[in-house]
Amino acid sequence: MTAHGIMGVINLLRGPYLVLITGREVVGSIGSSTVYRVSETRVVKAAAESRVVSGVDAFDEATYLRLLDNALAVNSFYFSYDMDLTSSLERQQQKRQGAGANVALYKTANDEFFYNRYLAEPLIAAAASSPSASAYVLPVIHGFFECRQVMVRGTAFNYVLVTRRGRKRQGTRYFSRGADEEGNVSNFAETEQIVDFAAPNASSTDPDLAGTQMSYVQVRGSIPIVWAQVINMRYVPTLKVDVDGSRERFGKHITGLISMYNDIVAVNLVNKAKYEKPMGDAFAQLSQEIKSPHYHYTHFDFHKECGKMRWGRISLLMDELAEYNHKFGYFKIKHDPRALGQAGEPLQLQVG
Repeated sequence: MTAHGIMGVINLLRGPYLVLITGREVVGSIGSSTVYRVSETRVVKAAAESRVVSGVDAFDEATYLRLLDNALAVNSFYFSYDMDLTSSLERQQQKRQGAGANVALYKTANDEFFYNRYLAEPLIAAAASSPSASAYVLPVIHGFFECRQVMVRGTAFNYVLVTRRGRKRQGTRYFSRGADEEGNVSNFAETEQIVDFAAPNASSTDPDLAGTQMSYVQVRGSIPIVWAQVINMRYVPTLKVDVDGSRERFGKHITGLISMYNDIVAVNLVNKAKYEKPMGDAFAQLSQEIKSPHYHYTHFDFHKECGKMRWGRISLLMDELAEYNHKFGYFKIKHDPRALGQAGEPLQLQVG
């Protein structure tokens, strides 16, 4: 068979299986690096000596393989062979400066968004004693990627939107909510917008734009407290909130965000009344207890302010956040086309 990459190894009852990428589709690029979507996977028994399973164990093994195939068939896995897709452009630049050139991608990958990190552990362990094995460790993200060429007044550039889904607290809606003991929140995701004048198909007669990349990052996630929606026989599930049990988790989450992104403005979008009020109140109370100058909090009742399709009223929130948006800025870097493979120096950073 032909495989374009290895997502990793998983151990089931019969022993280890390889999870292979057997189909890929080019979905765009960032700079000169091609980005692929995983279009097909195959789970293959890896060891020659298989443990024999029968009866209930054989049924369980077939169930595990079916669940694994379903999890791999979501059509939202993306990878690149020569750039760290788990990291924003700014984070890539910082890690290149710290690690140097020609370092294997997985060694500088962002642990939060290295979605197949667990599956890749046996390969990473092998690479520790046999460096050539590092060629088979391929960081994959789960989320969204789209690249469009844009033409404005005769100038062409790529507009890229990439969302990286966190891997540390997974689960479907209702079944996974809030923060765990380590401060990881459900459905955490980082979204990066990129305006890319360094793409091969970009064109500009303006020397200030040629070879330039600009990036802006936002994150979202479940409210970082202990809360749950308990499924019952009613239309609206029962909402349970534990403020006292949330303090340590809330603090860990905010500390982690600050360490990764510097300054943070948390925007609470839930209703200020009725069903969602306990969540909003808990979020506000615990935010007031955070004394860090790097943390800021605001509450915007999205449903009330923008209900009945009044989307224009989001400008109220944007006006409130304008000071922070201006202060935080965006990442900007310029590449010298004559210095092949060499990253340019950043012209400015996004600091929150």
